[in-house]
Amino acid sequence: MRRFVLFMSLLAILVAGADFALTKLFDALYVRVRTGQTGGEINQYLAMPQTPAMLIMGNSRARYQVDPDSFVVPTYSLCHAGMGQVFQTGLLDVLRLHKKLPPAILLHVDFEEYMDADNTEDVGNLRYYYHKVPSITSEINGISKYERVKYLFQFYRYNGRTINTLKNYLQSINYSYAGNGYQKSPPVLGDTATFRMPAPSPVNPRVHRANLRHLESFIKRCKSNQVKLLCFTSPYLSPHSYAATAARSIDSLLRTQHVPYLNVAAHTPPILMHHAKLWQDGDHLNELGATCLSHELAQWSAPFLRANASAPLATGSH
Repeated sequence: MRRFVLFMSLLAILVAGADFALTKLFDALYVRVRTGQTGGEINQYLAMPQTPAMLIMGNSRARYQVDPDSFVVPTYSLCHAGMGQVFQTGLLDVLRLHKKLPPAILLHVDFEEYMDADNTEDVGNLRYYYHKVPSITSEINGISKYERVKYLFQFYRYNGRTINTLKNYLQSINYSYAGNGYQKSPPVLGDTATFRMPAPSPVNPRVHRANLRHLESFIKRCKSNQVKLLCFTSPYLSPHSYAATAARSIDSLLRTQHVPYLNVAAHTPPILMHHAKLWQDGDHLNELGATCLSHELAQWSAPFLRANASAPLATGSH
């Protein structure tokens, strides 16, 4: 029995030591990564010497559709394809942790995610900040009752990502980036008539309150940190039966919170509705269509941004 206890004690020490050493090693590599969407691009922004006057945040319908160079103030895009509002709210707390909040944020609000069950799993893409950012830790713990146990091992933050982290680190050694974060989506050749087919919609569409709480948290954090928040929703070429239901709830929330909101899905410029060649698919504009949407957003946002121009542009003081 004594030998067994001694063996288990030594094993526990070895496991704890390996966990500590590997975590320290990969943490050191991770902060130097500059490639890869959910790690490198965030690090790239955090490493910028100057904070932009406005930051664009949202999913692919902002990442590929809004050109930061269109706006009246220096703007950068930190959008992440496929990431919902829970991710955006967690990312906002990461920026606050690093004192990299901009004076203004343009946030894309996607109707679709508010019509489905709570998609908290997206915050797992910010797992590097587990135990570093309380809100992210709390959201990850809410994914399942086993998360706290998994994260007893610090190295679990790199579970399934060790190879990608190493690869991205090696690619980042001689990597430099001087862009604005915008990812262009070149036009494609082919028949775009199918883009107008009705998109799949949930049965008995209704807005899920659990998803709205992430947007509410984002608004609250912006206000408490004196960040001017502007919101918009990109247009759809494919009809979505739930759009009106979602729009009512989103519009009501944002009006109550006095957040400027442009619902381009409800007020789409005619040129976008009449020319399918401007679309990548039924939900995403290509580079040509993005120019039109960016111009629309730039015109709408200009008065708000000029009024907010008295805020420091590049101090990172938030």
